[in-house]
Amino acid sequence: MPSKTKRRIALIGLPILTQQDESIFDGLIKYGSTRKSWQYVLSAESNVDAFRFLRKANCDGAIVRILSKEMAKEAKKLPFPAINVSSWLEKPGIPTVSRDDALIGRFAAEHLLHAGFRRFACVICPGGFYVRARAEGFQKAVETAGFPCVVHTIKAHYNDIEHPQRMTAADFLALQAWLAQLSAPVGLFWTEDHMGKQLFHSCQNSGLRVPQDLAVVSAPNRISLCEASDPPMSSVNSPEAEIGFLAANWLDRLMDGEKMPAFHCKVPPTHVEARKSSDTLAVEDPMVAKAVSYIFKHVGEGLNASELIAKLNLPRRTFYRLFEDSTGQSPKDFIQKRRVQITLDLLSKNPVLSLKEVAMQCGFRDRNRMNLTLLKTTGKSAQVLREEQAPKGPPR
Repeated sequence: MPSKTKRRIALIGLPILTQQDESIFDGLIKYGSTRKSWQYVLSAESNVDAFRFLRKANCDGAIVRILSKEMAKEAKKLPFPAINVSSWLEKPGIPTVSRDDALIGRFAAEHLLHAGFRRFACVICPGGFYVRARAEGFQKAVETAGFPCVVHTIKAHYNDIEHPQRMTAADFLALQAWLAQLSAPVGLFWTEDHMGKQLFHSCQNSGLRVPQDLAVVSAPNRISLCEASDPPMSSVNSPEAEIGFLAANWLDRLMDGEKMPAFHCKVPPTHVEARKSSDTLAVEDPMVAKAVSYIFKHVGEGLNASELIAKLNLPRRTFYRLFEDSTGQSPKDFIQKRRVQITLDLLSKNPVLSLKEVAMQCGFRDRNRMNLTLLKTTGKSAQVLREEQAPKGPPR
């Protein structure tokens, strides 16, 4: 039977708190608020000494980040149940709830495949097993679709066995030289949100424009890091709060006496948070590429196919043929599809805007025209779509 006394829970690797881990902690707090018997009594950085200290602490359970084999060895010696929330090691040796990193890679690949890319690249950033799992998921999805993928690995430099350093100047020069050899347009998966600014600086030095020449997707969508990049970086979203909530739930079950092996529960990503770094369509023909770029920039101004041709001074018949050959759509259909995409994005991200304001910002004449278009293309009104896309919290 579950204990009625306060359960003393320790956190290792989840200090209160870095932005990186904030939503995992939110999930823990959410679960704890539903279990009045929970009490967080210890918070420490992830290192071997913390795990050794934990063995002597007066705790009933722990949620930890295992970042080395030494930590895993110490975690197995704990006299109470513990759940790991890190995928730094492929086999951490204790029950684990973490991201599904292979699926994160597949999501990134599908996002870029959907944008029409036929050439792909992946940069494996310094990190644990998870960056390799993401890269393998990406490469497998691309190759399954029938396309090659080139891979560049950035060497990890270590201060000690647990903490990799940032990239060195030599690493950036090597990355820059590798990028310069890519043939645009390319869809690139950057396996970690970290150092997005440095990546784009290397792209600029290599003569590559983002997203026109190189569309970039990263993971796991650390919002402040992604939005600080120039341009803001698209990223596969991992539901961190759900990881925290599920980890707490599994820990409760272990503390209740359930006997479970060293399972690994992998929480799937939810979607790709598309930002400007991948806001493009892979097009080989320069005339069509110019038109697509113009559409992306001006579709919210009420642009139509005739205005596009006039603005760019394009030969109508030749342009229509080349455009359909390159995109599989007429210019009119392409513009409408793009307008619907930015409308859905605005409905999701700007709940304060009225539907009339959304319509005006997306290039519709009025709200009624927007609703008619959305009903025709999605089968739902703007209001229904807004309600469906409202953010949802972790499971209860």
